[in-house]
Amino acid sequence: MLSGETALPDHPYNGIDFVSVSEALNPDPGTEADFRVQGINPFAFTAGQLNKFLNPKSLAAYKAVGGVRGLEKGLRTDLVAGLSVDEVTLEGAVAPVEHQFEDRKRIFKDNTLPAKGAKSIWRLMWEQYQDKILILLTVAAVISLALGLYETLGVKHPAGSPPSVDWVEGVAIVVAIVIVVLVGSLNDFQKERQFVKLNTKKEDRVVKAIRSGKSVQISVHNIMVGDVLHLEPGDMIPADGIFITGHSLKCDESSATGESDQMKKTPGEEVMRQIEAGTASSKLDPFIISGSKVLEGVGTYVVTSVGVNSSFGKIMMALRHEAEATPLQVKLTGLADTIAYLGGGAACLLFIVLFIKFLAHLPNNNGTPAEKGSEFLDILIVAITLIVVAVPEGLPLAVTLALAFATTRMLKENNLVRVLRACETMGNATTICSDKTGTLTQNKMTVVADLLLQVRRMAFSPSSDPRLKPRF
Repeated sequence: MLSGETALPDHPYNGIDFVSVSEALNPDPGTEADFRVQGINPFAFTAGQLNKFLNPKSLAAYKAVGGVRGLEKGLRTDLVAGLSVDEVTLEGAVAPVEHQFEDRKRIFKDNTLPAKGAKSIWRLMWEQYQDKILILLTVAAVISLALGLYETLGVKHPAGSPPSVDWVEGVAIVVAIVIVVLVGSLNDFQKERQFVKLNTKKEDRVVKAIRSGKSVQISVHNIMVGDVLHLEPGDMIPADGIFITGHSLKCDESSATGESDQMKKTPGEEVMRQIEAGTASSKLDPFIISGSKVLEGVGTYVVTSVGVNSSFGKIMMALRHEAEATPLQVKLTGLADTIAYLGGGAACLLFIVLFIKFLAHLPNNNGTPAEKGSEFLDILIVAITLIVVAVPEGLPLAVTLALAFATTRMLKENNLVRVLRACETMGNATTICSDKTGTLTQNKMTVVADLLLQVRRMAFSPSSDPRLKPRF
């Protein structure tokens, strides 16, 4: 609370809030870091205290900061003229534009979300290589290549016999593995870069703000805490704030609450008057939530939270997660495990049988030690060959190429698939359950039939299909 202001009563507002005014700005468990500031704070509030207005909406917190006039003083702004375009640090002189609002950025951050760390090509290659089929093929390729080189270079061959090329099979498997890893990682790398460019272009837009008493257009990324922004029908609200003044302002807050009801906004000074008069009710709502949409009316509001501290920013940060495997990839992983177990088990069983046979004939084997060793290597090669034949090394490559080809074709049709599992999930969907706020259309629906007094009438000419004929 600002010094010199009238003390506020320390009690909830008749059940409107479940917290007293003195506790309304205290940090919630786990959010203490938002209430700390490095260095000197030239403002009356921290980012964490301003977040207490919302989640849930709190009139007690609104009163604790002194209403909209308290915000004006505490944020060192002007509800009419907005921020000064010459502001740098609050004690310094005018500096170049790139250093504008230095203190505000230090205390409250800017209206951008931290970029999600893009994966390097090497990490993508490593993740692509974690496929169990590829690992099994690598083991088989190494053993096959080693035995092939030994057969070619370590065993003496009769004069005039053609050179041994047993190592070719191992090299072919290695080449197939390299192709699969390169194609898959390059496809993922290109897709991530496209997503970054798309998000940068999609999120940037201009909004109307008041700075130094003039209405100007600024990028949504340049909004600062304390800015005064215009509100008009159709606007997507870019930051949290408090409604200053306006006429018949109504917002759609379904993106934050899930409810499609129009929320009527009350100017901040009117809310403060009713709070001080003891006539405040839970219907009073001066809070402007980022991510919501203006449906009716016009007005202005003062920004209190931006970027990761805003409601929309917190939702976006909570939705960030590592990409999950698609249903097809899950099935392929199960298939790879099954093939690995069956192929490895069959190869081990065959090796045991042939090895026992080799030991049984060993007393009667009059060959040289080199010949006996060659026979044992032949047994081992047969077992390795069984593994190589059983494992479908072309399966990962086929899936990778199919996904790369499909996403490229969809991109040409202006359909950028952000999550590959979405296509497979919708392809396997049989029933979609949606509540009253669910939206599955473009809101361009045409009535094709109605039911009036138990009489069904069709709004179009029925076809020859008897199921489409009107029933009376």
